[in-house]
Amino acid sequence: MKKSTPETPTGVSGVLFIYTLQAAGADLGGDLGDEVLKAHLGGLALAVTHGDVAGLGFLGAQHQHIGHTIHLLCGTDLVADLLVVVVQHNADTGICQLLGHILCVLQRLFGHGQHLDLRGSQPGGELARKVLNQNTDKALNGNESLLNKPFRITSMAEFHAYFGGAPTPSFTLVEPAEGEAPSLVCGAKKVVVKQSGVPFTLYYQMLMFFGNGGGPCYIVSVGDYMADNLNADALKTGIDMLLKEQEPTMVVCPEAVGLADKELCYSVQTAMLDHCGYKMRSRVAILDIYDGYKDRRDPAGDVVDTFRGKIGSSFLDYGVAYYPWVNTSIVQDRDLSFLNMDAESLKSLLEEEQKSRDTDKQALIKEQIDKIGTQMDEVSADMLHRVLMQISPVYRSLLEEMKRILNLLPPSAAMAGIYTMVDNTRGVWKAPANVSVSSVISPAVNITNEGQEDLNVPISGKAVNAIRSFVGEGVKVWGARTLDGNSLDWRYINVRRTMIMLEQSVQDATRAYVFEPNVASTWLNIRSMIQNFLNGIWKRGGLAGAVPEDAFSVHVGLGDTMTPEDILEGILRVTVLVAIVRPAEFIEITFQQQMQKS
Repeated sequence: MKKSTPETPTGVSGVLFIYTLQAAGADLGGDLGDEVLKAHLGGLALAVTHGDVAGLGFLGAQHQHIGHTIHLLCGTDLVADLLVVVVQHNADTGICQLLGHILCVLQRLFGHGQHLDLRGSQPGGELARKVLNQNTDKALNGNESLLNKPFRITSMAEFHAYFGGAPTPSFTLVEPAEGEAPSLVCGAKKVVVKQSGVPFTLYYQMLMFFGNGGGPCYIVSVGDYMADNLNADALKTGIDMLLKEQEPTMVVCPEAVGLADKELCYSVQTAMLDHCGYKMRSRVAILDIYDGYKDRRDPAGDVVDTFRGKIGSSFLDYGVAYYPWVNTSIVQDRDLSFLNMDAESLKSLLEEEQKSRDTDKQALIKEQIDKIGTQMDEVSADMLHRVLMQISPVYRSLLEEMKRILNLLPPSAAMAGIYTMVDNTRGVWKAPANVSVSSVISPAVNITNEGQEDLNVPISGKAVNAIRSFVGEGVKVWGARTLDGNSLDWRYINVRRTMIMLEQSVQDATRAYVFEPNVASTWLNIRSMIQNFLNGIWKRGGLAGAVPEDAFSVHVGLGDTMTPEDILEGILRVTVLVAIVRPAEFIEITFQQQMQKS
């Protein structure tokens, strides 16, 4: 791994990143019908063979391989000219019990520079200004450019090594517009703190992803921090670059909501749905709400209803959305200083503040203010920052407002991490809901029970999942619906992802039978292999049914799934019926009084 020097850091604007679930391979051994080998999988039943599948539920704790091919017991020679596998979903499934199991994974994140033993939530080091001066100009793997190339990483340390550190945010102080509430009032001055330049947020989103349990992922860099703006066409190009990658199971583009025009944002999000539901059919898109930090009663309009109207009606069962944005704790006090502010406007505001000071102190304060905007070394800059923190309440308030702005983030990256964590701990069939969100202080908008009802169960059917704060429990994900909320089959995101996992696993496993004799012995081998696989899923709670016969069935053979004409045409058809577990979304409890019995 090549490490960049602090003087010439490399990085990425981060407008698109793709998360992948880890899938481990295992060999099936022994005679047909024997149990799968468990030694390499920590006792789990079967490995997912294809990178497209949501297969973390099959991983052993120590297994790190990904994308291995399933090896079948009955031989490796290749049966029919064409093998057709049809996995059908049984809508008549049972309802799993709602579990009050709160899962919270806290990962130690990394600190300053390009060190691999990093600490802290930001690459802050000992001085905030050292981080903020680390501009990133391109993404590099050694001397090879990573621009528009999907690149797999497994940790924040690797992100630092290949894509650099955080952007350098800059802020200016302006007079509030008519009807706009000021951020700060100091004497006769009223100011609003606004971020200038392009709000690159990928770095912070990556911290949220790994901090919430994220694992291996693909980064597609479509630009650098020198760009004048976020480009929707570049984002779509980055999505197209993923067509050749088979591992990713989730597509996330959090910086789409940073586009200046909401229409451009929706065009990127519809492209994500098209990529997942039409082109690949093996991954899901996690979407954010444009302006999702605003209340639905905002005078400018209901942001959720706008999202529902603009997102279209195609491939909704391959997409999931979350509202509202969240106030995080990613950016800390040490990550900001006067170096992130416009020097002249800051000096003007501090000079207004010092007018109320004692006359004998004004000269001393004025001496410190005059240093702002001048050339100074690291030590001097840090010393001035510390002095201003001690003598100026206005300065401290400005830093708090800047930190608040940077910490307001859309939730898609955190949700991708939660998906990965739930897959690892419970399985892909467990709904990623009723789970705490790490590194989050509060949702940007508090949602009541009544507000939640319209989000999850709207008349239009386009469900949006809520992120809510509960007293004594913290911030939790409170919803697990796809955008296709009116569909009985694909209402829940865990159902869609479980079906993707099953389909991809079966398809990859049966690939070894292509060109094998299309006869009864081959059909028996295929049926037994798939039944053993599904039986393992059922035992782990991934399929509904008191007995395996109620949970799944596998059909293959002449007179069952095939005709003599199919055999002549080289087609082997397999039909798999599965009953997917569904979450207990609503729990109704009835209390009644009874007569005294003794």
